[in-house]
Amino acid sequence: MKRLLIVLLALVAALTGVSCNRDKNKLPDGTDKVSEYNAVPSFKAVFLALDKVEPGDLDALKPTTFAPAPQDSLHSAFAWGALAADAQLAVARRNTNWLNSILVQLKTLAPVMHRQTNLVNKLEQSIKPMLAEGNWEQIKQLFYDLQTTTDKMLMEQNRWNVYTLAALGSWTQSVNQIGSLIAKSYSTEKSLVLKSTAWESLADNLLLINSPELTQAYTKTQELRDIMNSAGQNAFTLEQVTMIVAATDSIRQSLSTP
Repeated sequence: MKRLLIVLLALVAALTGVSCNRDKNKLPDGTDKVSEYNAVPSFKAVFLALDKVEPGDLDALKPTTFAPAPQDSLHSAFAWGALAADAQLAVARRNTNWLNSILVQLKTLAPVMHRQTNLVNKLEQSIKPMLAEGNWEQIKQLFYDLQTTTDKMLMEQNRWNVYTLAALGSWTQSVNQIGSLIAKSYSTEKSLVLKSTAWESLADNLLLINSPELTQAYTKTQELRDIMNSAGQNAFTLEQVTMIVAATDSIRQSLSTP
């Protein structure tokens, strides 16, 4: 009886461990993730700060142009993610020229992002009539859908290094741009939108990629993770917001050119 009890307890422990591991290894859609890499939270929450920003403040936002070398998948992925974030800012500014510039760059990057050309072409065709109608809310959703589709495809293809750089691009650009607005018109409420566990996941993933050209990005991502952890549940101070903007600017500079 004692031996049977030990066997049963061991079986329960094993099943519990399997269950826990399964829960920790899920993709955002609930399917199993077979990888050491982490899925990164969506950058969408950062843009909640736009509801608290004066419309005129958005004029300070400046478009970023990326020119990665052909077939450079890591720099291209970073640029892709950053442009996805910039698209949300272009929509917020109702800036058609900025949005069209982003589409041109995405079309250039699409082949390197593995058969994304058709996706970008369809996006462009869908957006044209919406721009004419002034349907900015639908355009905003289409760009979020583009990033979600890309993320899912890269994870399914087990291209976690490219997925990580695209996520890093989105988070870096959105936090840098929104953070700069918050720093100019600081409030504790606004600063809360910058809080995220994404930097923890990004730091872990970059460590797995282990590429010398990502050293600066990895160091600054660790710095951002530490800032997040040090703040705990509290809002960021203005000094911390300034540090966040500086760290993301450093990441962007290190990966904007090959």
